[in-house]
Amino acid sequence: CDQEVPSAGDEMGLSFFPRFNAPSSLTTGMAAAGCDTINLANNHLADWGQQGIDITRAQWDALQPTLIAGANRSPEEQQTVSIAEVSGVRVAFLAFTQLSNEAHADFALNRLGDTALVESLMAQAVEQSDVQIVSVHWGTEYSLEEDPAQVEQGQWLADLGADVIVGTGPHVLQPASWITRADGTQAFVYYSVGNFLSTQIEIPRILAAIAQIDVVVDPDGTVTVQDPRAIPIYMHYDLTPQQLAANQLIERTNLQVYPLVDAAEPLTRSAWRNELTVESGIQFVTDVLGPDVRITP
Repeated sequence: CDQEVPSAGDEMGLSFFPRFNAPSSLTTGMAAAGCDTINLANNHLADWGQQGIDITRAQWDALQPTLIAGANRSPEEQQTVSIAEVSGVRVAFLAFTQLSNEAHADFALNRLGDTALVESLMAQAVEQSDVQIVSVHWGTEYSLEEDPAQVEQGQWLADLGADVIVGTGPHVLQPASWITRADGTQAFVYYSVGNFLSTQIEIPRILAAIAQIDVVVDPDGTVTVQDPRAIPIYMHYDLTPQQLAANQLIERTNLQVYPLVDAAEPLTRSAWRNELTVESGIQFVTDVLGPDVRITP
């Protein structure tokens, strides 16, 4: 799960666009919803400086997620790879962001453009774990296609040892595909899984996917990525087409994320009631993700 804003609002004050600050209930709510692998590397995490990052990390410390990466309180924390044993397999989780909207200390965010940092952390992960999962906040905002830089960076991360790459950042879905390394082994990349909980508008931004994939480690240590799939999801809030046309966005209520297959009734209460159905939404997700992903409604 990618937490795209600091959750220091209780201490520092709540804020909205362009510098976000959420209440601490965001982190506790994410944990209660089942988020236990947390990406904090994104363009908004430094919106309220180092203090916002420090408070957010401290909140997650209390919640004890299985894996967390991306934003740091010190140079030492930045150099530490998050690793956990899952079903007897050592899994490393790394996170990087292409951009930050605010200036920050070098150690505060893991930047994708910091080649030395990326290569150092990936080398540690390969040495200390069996499986490497990398979250990357990148890409062109609202583009339904991956850009050439994402393709190049995805190949680079796979060559460094990433087995699964999960992209965030564009706020919409993008394709997913296999990446072949020089030795013939394969990694898998979801270039963008889209939004989860948000109040963004327009159909591409309210349809997304939960990525699922099997990573198999053989007794000899060989890692195989298998059966990439996705659950289409719909981000709902009550709003009439007339309210949307009048830009009365303050009227958005009853926020709820649904598996798209269960969204027929809430869609009747949405601003897109006349243009979006469960079937058309699932087809949209299927078409954008592409043929390498199996849709599991």
